[in-house]
Amino acid sequence: MSKIFQVIEDYLKQPRKKNYVLILLFINFIGSIWGYWWYWGQLLKEPFYLWPLIPDSPMSTTLISLALWFIFIRREITGLTFWAGIMCFKYGFWALGVLIQFWIFSGRIEPVEVMLFLSHLGMIIESIIYVKNLPVKKKAYFFGIGWLFFEDIVDWGFGLHPYLFLEKQFFFAVILAISLSVLITVYFRKLAHIN
Repeated sequence: MSKIFQVIEDYLKQPRKKNYVLILLFINFIGSIWGYWWYWGQLLKEPFYLWPLIPDSPMSTTLISLALWFIFIRREITGLTFWAGIMCFKYGFWALGVLIQFWIFSGRIEPVEVMLFLSHLGMIIESIIYVKNLPVKKKAYFFGIGWLFFEDIVDWGFGLHPYLFLEKQFFFAVILAISLSVLITVYFRKLAHIN
């Protein structure tokens, strides 16, 4: 058990070490594919040009996969890492909130939901690890934050939000999404190094 904690401690000290980045890149890539499959029914109901705006979590993990690829080849694009990180943070927390509320309402917990919970928790953790003290230009910061609010408008104003487990979750889901965008605007300005 102490070996596992040693590996975790080493990773937290050196998150850009090639072997750690490669493992995380693989996990995010597989998670992205599974996420797009999860959204497949919803995607088929919408025009193709709207597809990039619908699967919020898989799009987040696709972006973090791309950011990790650039880190792996030693060509990190900090604006991309920041954007991917804040999206993973937002949709990770959003999914956790919606899942917990569903569990409270339904009184049942299924294995797929537990897997979703753990994978979204992982998104939150990796976002903090990769954005902490990241040097980000103001332009990239405002683009990333602007994108989050744009997604809120598209998701909740135009009905392109992810499926909810229950209809009565709608109000909570909207408030949670917008609140997370506001929180990220403040929190990640302090977490990253904006210049």
